[in-house]
Order: sequence, then C-alpha cells, then structure tokens
Amino acid sequence: MSEKKKSKLSDLNLLGIPIDPTLGVGDKVLDHIDESIEEEKKKEAASKYWARCPSCRKKVIRGKN
Repeated sequence: MSEKKKSKLSDLNLLGIPIDPTLGVGDKVLDHIDESIEEEKKKEAASKYWARCPSCRKKVIRGKN
C-alpha cells in the first residue's frame, strides 16, 4: 500500500526521472529582486530630482547646487 501512495511531486517525470517543480524557483525570485534593485539604482542615479541623504540614506529632493 505504501508503494501506491505517492506524492504529487513524484507524478512529474522527465525521461523517467521524478523532478521537483519548485526547483530553481527561489533562484529566479532572487534574480528578479537583484535586477529590480539594479534598475532602481540606475533610475536614481540618472534622476535630477531625487537623491539619497548621506547620513540617513532616505530618498530626498535634491537641493539647488
């Protein structure tokens, strides 16, 4: 009876090898987060309106200098 009871994950096979569908999802999420952070840094560096406060690192309006 234990042989007939299989998990849902073991139902997925690739060439007869059971695979885990969650394999690699965490890496994709982390890659997306890293890409988003880099895009935000590029936008912020190109912005003439916003800047980071050197002491508290909050986003502030640039001064007229």
